[in-house]
Amino acid sequence: PMDLGTIQKNLENGCYHSLEEFKGQVTLTFDKAMLYTSEGSIVFNTAKEMNAIFEMEFDNLIRQLKIEEDARSLLSSRA
Repeated sequence: PMDLGTIQKNLENGCYHSLEEFKGQVTLTFDKAMLYTSEGSIVFNTAKEMNAIFEMEFDNLIRQLKIEEDARSLLSSRA
C-alpha cells in the first residue's frame, strides 16, 4: 500500500523517473483514502482537500518549469 511517508522516501531516494509517475502515486494515495472511507468523514474530506491543493500546486510547478525551460531555450538560441 502507498502512503505519503513512502512517497516521501521514494522521492528522497530518487525512485521516481518522471513527474507524472510521482503525481500518479500521490493521486492514487488520495483516491484510495477517499474510496475506502465514508464521504463526509474527516479522512475523506482531508484527502479530498489535500488532493485539490496538490493538483493546484503540481500544475503551478509544471507551469514554472515550462517558463524556465523556455527561458533557457531562448538564451541558448541567442548564444
